[in-house]
Amino acid sequence: MKGLILKDLLILKNLMRNILFAMLAFVLLSVMMKNYYYAGFIIPFYIVMLIISVFSYDELNNSNGYIITLPFSRKTIVKARYILSLINIGIALLIGLLLSLIIPLLNSDITFMSIFLSMCATVGGVIIVISLLIPFFYKFGVQKGRMMLFIVIIGLSLVIGTVFALFENAKLPIANFINNIASLHYLIIIVGIILLILFVLYISYRISCKVYQKKEF
Repeated sequence: MKGLILKDLLILKNLMRNILFAMLAFVLLSVMMKNYYYAGFIIPFYIVMLIISVFSYDELNNSNGYIITLPFSRKTIVKARYILSLINIGIALLIGLLLSLIIPLLNSDITFMSIFLSMCATVGGVIIVISLLIPFFYKFGVQKGRMMLFIVIIGLSLVIGTVFALFENAKLPIANFINNIASLHYLIIIVGIILLILFVLYISYRISCKVYQKKEF
């Protein structure tokens, strides 16, 4: 499995020049706009989303047909891709932590905790999107997978909007429930978000394993 992870890391290494250029562009744009939150949000977001580049590279080069001939189970192949995702997430959080320490030095109106929590929320949101994307990528490929995910997100948005509207019409205390969650200690919120993310990743992994087991190349 180490070989599979190394393969993906080497793909990202080949993209390193573009990655560094993009990061520099985001930093310069933030300085010009005097909006340091921009770099704080976009850079961790960009790092996590790099996992899509690995899928695109494999699809472009038809790598999966070769990979499945290696002495690895399909479950191991999927697991390696999720471990790579966790590595990217860890790097994104480290960069977010570093930026959270630097940005308050440039702008005294911004506190470490406010920007770090915002970055964690951004990374968490991206992780959930990635968790949804990966099973679609395994099932439909990168291009069709993105389209199918877009359809699913639109559908979920309509369902959630309808549910909230029904709650409001029924005069259920959903607003109080949301306010109670927001008033919790930030550590409780962070732990809750982490548990939710791990749960979503686990479900995504299980679905991806089932899809990839049946995939023909």
